[in-house]
Amino acid sequence: FLALLIPAATGLLAPFLALLHRRLPFGGRPPAMKAALRQAFLVGIAIAVAGWLQLNRLLDATLVLGLTACVVLVEWLAQSRAR
Repeated sequence: FLALLIPAATGLLAPFLALLHRRLPFGGRPPAMKAALRQAFLVGIAIAVAGWLQLNRLLDATLVLGLTACVVLVEWLAQSRAR
């Protein structure tokens, strides 16, 4: 279940994020489409981790915020390295 949740979430989010990147270019220039795919993959992994934690009845609001902060941090580091 969790192994299939990652590509399902990535596949559903990638077109939406690509459209979002085309419509709202942050920083003055639109990022590459690889960035949208990377972000969708990171969110897919975060959804799978949240699903795993929920199956073990460990998921709460604090872990969701921490997981979201980790995804944002990884993406921020990837964007800063690309510059």
